[in-house]
Amino acid sequence: MTLGKYKYTYNLKLNDNPIEAQDTLRILGVTLDNNLTFIPHVKEMLKRVYGKIGALSRLKNFFPKYVLLKLNKTHILPHFEY
Repeated sequence: MTLGKYKYTYNLKLNDNPIEAQDTLRILGVTLDNNLTFIPHVKEMLKRVYGKIGALSRLKNFFPKYVLLKLNKTHILPHFEY
């Protein structure tokens, strides 16, 4: 784990089993990295949003525009607001 310019290796054990330090931490649906930035969280959210936009673009020939707009507002916009 790196904090600032110092590197330290933690030797944590649980029931004599070593626990490895991770580069990211996910707490309450938010992913943080070692520098406490939201970059991994934003990348994960964008991946979900792009998948849903791709699904809606494949459905555009089957539904009217007002239905697609409602699907956009209910399934895609909450990811940005959360």
